[in-house]
Amino acid sequence: MPLSEQRNRIVSVCDFILQKGLVSFVFLLPLFFVPLTTEFFSFNKLYLFFVFTLVLLVSYALKMAVSKTFYVKRTFLDLPLLLILIGVALATIFSENKYYSIVGTLGNWEGSLITTVFLYIFYYVVVSNIKVSHVKDIISVLVVSTSISSLLFLFSSLGVNVFGQAWSSPYGFNTIGVSSAAVLFYSIVFPLSLNFLLKSKDIAQKVLYAVTSGLLAISVFGSVQIVGILTLLVGLTYVFFVSKQEDLKQTAPFLLGALIISLLVLLISFGPVKNKFGFGLEIPGSLNPSYRDSWIVSSLAIGEKPFFGTGPNTYFQDYTRFKAQAVNATDIWDLRFNQASSRYVTSLATTGILGLLTWVLLVYFLVKIAIRGENKVFTLTETEEDALEDRKMYLGSLHASVLALLFSWLFSSGSLSALIVFFVLMGLVATCVDIGKKERRSTANVSLSVLIAALVFLGASSYFGYRAYASDFLFRESLVDLTRGGVNTYDLQRRAVILNPLYDLYRRNYAQTNLALASAVSQKENLTDQDAEDIRTLISQAVREIRVATEVLAPLNVENWEVRGAIYRNLNSVASDAMSWALNAYNTAISLDPASPRLRIDLGGIYFTAEDYQNAATVYSTAIRLKNDYANAHYNLAQALKKLEDWSNAKTELEIVLRLIPAESEDAKRVNEELAEAVAKVAQLQALEPKPTVQQLEAETQSPTIQPPLAGPDRETNFVEGQNINLPREATPSAVNP
Repeated sequence: MPLSEQRNRIVSVCDFILQKGLVSFVFLLPLFFVPLTTEFFSFNKLYLFFVFTLVLLVSYALKMAVSKTFYVKRTFLDLPLLLILIGVALATIFSENKYYSIVGTLGNWEGSLITTVFLYIFYYVVVSNIKVSHVKDIISVLVVSTSISSLLFLFSSLGVNVFGQAWSSPYGFNTIGVSSAAVLFYSIVFPLSLNFLLKSKDIAQKVLYAVTSGLLAISVFGSVQIVGILTLLVGLTYVFFVSKQEDLKQTAPFLLGALIISLLVLLISFGPVKNKFGFGLEIPGSLNPSYRDSWIVSSLAIGEKPFFGTGPNTYFQDYTRFKAQAVNATDIWDLRFNQASSRYVTSLATTGILGLLTWVLLVYFLVKIAIRGENKVFTLTETEEDALEDRKMYLGSLHASVLALLFSWLFSSGSLSALIVFFVLMGLVATCVDIGKKERRSTANVSLSVLIAALVFLGASSYFGYRAYASDFLFRESLVDLTRGGVNTYDLQRRAVILNPLYDLYRRNYAQTNLALASAVSQKENLTDQDAEDIRTLISQAVREIRVATEVLAPLNVENWEVRGAIYRNLNSVASDAMSWALNAYNTAISLDPASPRLRIDLGGIYFTAEDYQNAATVYSTAIRLKNDYANAHYNLAQALKKLEDWSNAKTELEIVLRLIPAESEDAKRVNEELAEAVAKVAQLQALEPKPTVQQLEAETQSPTIQPPLAGPDRETNFVEGQNINLPREATPSAVNP
């Protein structure tokens, strides 16, 4: 076979992989999950994205090397995308936790530097190799696979366990992730389906897209999640705005049919039929910080680091440090969030003002091209005229989905799936808009260098990616093993730490496992010398692991210090200064989460154990000031007051506890018993109090007069009759009066 023919065949194979690979990835993205890792959905979708990006990149580089031509297509988004990449890189350099910013954390990978680099590569591979004729296939498979996902979501919401597993329990299970992320994903894909319904000429296709549009609409409206509904309406409005009147008239029966079916399903789900047949949509919402609290956290974060922020994926640390005390009056007072209620607000805190401005610039470019409309075209070459009509067909829906997604990020934290689809949509928009735009080309030497670089990048990514995935798999196995008795938990977590030693989550849990095993061994009746040595080794490992997590890997993560305090507290019986270390750890945790009343309860427990009841009462009183309806704080304060023999105030605290807890609970029975004891003690003390004298009774009935300021017996007091005296306002009595 001639060399030129071999090269052509290789180029053809590369083209096939590039085209079909992208279509396959887009189809799998909404549906793909693996129930073998700590997080089933986003983590595995991220790895799916990494694998396909690497395959597409190597195919692209090989195609260029074989054809001896390096080329990258220019697009109208080159500048904002480059600035976003630079902004994330600079924010990572100045990050408060570089591991979080480079790699990401559990459930929060989309803002990391690695993910951003892969998204950047993915975008240019797509726009440089996809033609307008491929856009329809990509959109079609995305609509179909997302509709399948929404169908599974609806079954789950009706109480059907789709996969029959504990992890696929009904009422909210879906293949996207949390329910709010799924609803938003369906709402941004809906305009693509609706556009095909309006512009398809084939009846079978119209029926198909009527069904997919109905499924997506039912999932969004049935969720009763306002942000998802508004996002869908934004996309729907744009599609109708750019659609032709004849398309609307021809599609009216299908639109009406989809509307009627959707209304019937919603009526069954929420109307009288639900009560009659006993089923209906049950879609749980997702918890997020309020917009006000999110803004407070972000504004305080950029107050410290205005230009580059605290670092990508560090919002969890920002939230605990800067959240307002008012959060304690809400139901989410003890939750810690790793994202704000808006993706833009999260970006402001983590990448600073400059990072947010890069996203604002990207939004400006996308909104500008959407406003120009599908009839504003670049100059076309003769060979590209045939793509013009297809381009007009797709751009309306692509703009609608992009605008809907940009709108949703105003009121939601978004998801990894939505971010990846956003880059897919941008690539398709650039493919349709930038027809005829020139490519950057270079020599064969450059193309060969790119292939070598791509292979090196593939090797490095595969090595580190395998270690990260394998460590998470082992960590998940350790958690499962723990529920079965924990026979192999220690070994599994040890291997996870070895594979990924930079992740503080693994270190933190490994430290707790070591301590638990030491405690279990110490419970043996007849300890051998080997048992004693094992206990010392396990305790040493527990202390070492938690010190690495707190002092090296993530010093600003409050959860690490919280676990450190608990570990030292449990070492009180074997280390003379353990309580001192525990106090320091909890004080550091409080400095990182100053609004947390629960941390005060833990700190007060250390004082209480050390029989320092006065300090314990003071700390418990602080917890009550932070959250006055915190039953546990009132109860712990009552215990400290009882030890201080302040029975009157202890009685008051126990009465408050009874008003805060369920009346028929076991806790209420115990508190009632303690309250009866306190009432008896107060009555006993009152009986021992001496009766007042006649002069005391007379003084109580006298009218108050102006009194001079009090002074000690060694100090002369000058008082001029008739002089105006400003008496000081009485101080508010403290919650503790031992």
